Amino acid sequence: MKQIALLLVGALCALGVVESAGSDGGVTAGAKTAPGTTMERVPVHLDRAATGKANRPKITYWYTDPFPIAANGYKGVSTTCPRGTKVIDGGFETDGGIVADFLAPMSTRKYGYGLQDLSGQSGKIVLDIICSKGNG
Repeated sequence: MKQIALLLVGALCALGVVESAGSDGGVTAGAKTAPGTTMERVPVHLDRAATGKANRPKITYWYTDPFPIAANGYKGVSTTCPRGTKVIDGGFETDGGIVADFLAPMSTRKYGYGLQDLSGQSGKIVLDIICSKGNG
């Protein structure tokens, strides 16, 4: 599923400059994904089963609760790694029909997602973020 999403990202990736609206973890704006959109911060939860056990560097995998994307809708969101860690990568899982036109690090801790529903039916999505602490 992630390989398909990455292929779609390559095909649909929009060019643009990203800027952060602050370090308080609030709304992040400026991702050039669609006119008039903003990036909404989505909280993440630690995936203990997938998190690395090695001493250094420590890799942690985080995910969001499922949230909806309206039929034919677009949503710009961001996730943030905890303090003292850096973002490595991000991704998403969906129940179908949702593609990304923007997936990229926005800073050393934030990862941005531009998500579009193409199915004509509302769908749900879960975002992933991978963070690193230590060597790296």
